[in-house]
Amino acid sequence: MNELTPQLFSVSILLSVICISNPTYAVDDCELNGKPIDTGNGKTTEGKSGLIRCIDRDSGELRREEELLNGSFEGVVRYFRAGKLQSEFSQTKIGNKHGLYREFESGQLVKEQMYNNGSTEGLSRYWSLDGKLKRVTFSGKERRGEVVAYAEWADNGLLYELQCGPKPVLKPEFDDEKYCGHSGKPGTVELFSYKGMLSTRSVYEVGKLIQRTRFWDDGKTVSREHEITTKNKIEREFSNTGVKLTEKEWVHNNDGVYYRKSELIYYITGILQTERRWIIIDSYESPVSVASFYMNGQSQSREEYTKKDSIFFISSKRYQDNGKLSFEGHYLQEDGQPQRPDGVHSSYNEQGVLVNKKYYDEQGQITREQSMSADGSIISDKEVFADGSSRAYSK
Repeated sequence: MNELTPQLFSVSILLSVICISNPTYAVDDCELNGKPIDTGNGKTTEGKSGLIRCIDRDSGELRREEELLNGSFEGVVRYFRAGKLQSEFSQTKIGNKHGLYREFESGQLVKEQMYNNGSTEGLSRYWSLDGKLKRVTFSGKERRGEVVAYAEWADNGLLYELQCGPKPVLKPEFDDEKYCGHSGKPGTVELFSYKGMLSTRSVYEVGKLIQRTRFWDDGKTVSREHEITTKNKIEREFSNTGVKLTEKEWVHNNDGVYYRKSELIYYITGILQTERRWIIIDSYESPVSVASFYMNGQSQSREEYTKKDSIFFISSKRYQDNGKLSFEGHYLQEDGQPQRPDGVHSSYNEQGVLVNKKYYDEQGQITREQSMSADGSIISDKEVFADGSSRAYSK
């Protein structure tokens, strides 16, 4: 048996890799007005006009037709696949699409767009292979090619997605004058899933969303609600059994921005779990209060915020699940800094009787601690130092 030396073996592997990794590209033979032409050589097209036709050398199939005008590739362009028209459009002398663009698949028209010097403008339409309209979009002149409105249908023919524009632009394919609220009254739109179930119900006024309700997969149970006005915005979320889980509200400020006003979070049982509230001061969301609750409905904790200059003053209370107070105290918090304890912090036992007091200075350092018995008598009273050591308190 002949054995390859390591050097010959390496060369063989290299040649194999080269052969495998080099793909074969289709070669086109092109002609202009019946005469052979090299489209990559400007000298062969200089000053000439007519229709260029390019044929695949191996299969003999027509692959491209392109107009030549005075030496420039300008005018109609057509691409073919397997002998059938694939796309058709016109181009400018610098190669930008201009005018009607059409795309085909297996002989069926699947896309139709209008171009203005390289950017889509006006209505674009998309069809499925069975000829059903799937999507229509509108691109305005203001921002080149940007889609400002669209409608999309599922395979079952039901409306699947919608984006309304500031004015009606989707006719005749979709009556956005009616459904987007451009006819003098709000328009209501229902969207459906590919399974045919109701997924969203929206209300528009002059193209702006003012209310939206989303549904779970059953098409009946509400999963989310949105309400939007010029003054506020409210969002609610629900479980698949219909229990409200969250409710959030934003307010519209003079600067045109919506700011948080409140947030409510619920247990799966529907009992309120957390409540947060804010106030807007100089275009800033400033916290007002945070409250939490036990699953039995009793208050668990509450913090109230007031602000002076750059410092938050926080009043904090915590409760037992029987409603008895377990802690109360104050904290200070400067912008971007963690909270630090301030003043007297009091702790209570399960019966709500005071059993401990801690005293803090302005730097948040504990300076004194007292412990009491259930009858209120002092058990210990000590002075506390920065290193954690202590001694009996003396006035």
